[in-house]
Amino acid sequence: AVRELEGYGLIEAHTVGDASYYDGDDLIIARTAAGFLEHGIEARHIRSYKVAVEREAGLFEQIVLPLLKQRNPDARRQATQTVAELMRLGDDMRGVLLRRGLRDHIPPG
Repeated sequence: AVRELEGYGLIEAHTVGDASYYDGDDLIIARTAAGFLEHGIEARHIRSYKVAVEREAGLFEQIVLPLLKQRNPDARRQATQTVAELMRLGDDMRGVLLRRGLRDHIPPG
């Protein structure tokens, strides 16, 4: 399963000398993928999340790149705050759109 996650670019081993390791995000992705797998959702399906996130990150990058080009601490702080806010808004939007897309199949509440 780990090799399959690697194959779809969902996790990435980091090599130091002869040892390979995964970081904390990789661990969260692997655990989440295991939960999806219990419901029959395989790594190839999970890859669609990665593709969507890459597009979303590109959009957010366009918003904050002018701030990052300023190279001053206040602009970087503002960029960090803006990205955090955009991430929160994105989470909210995904949740409501998913709920709306499934409302004919799940009870309200």
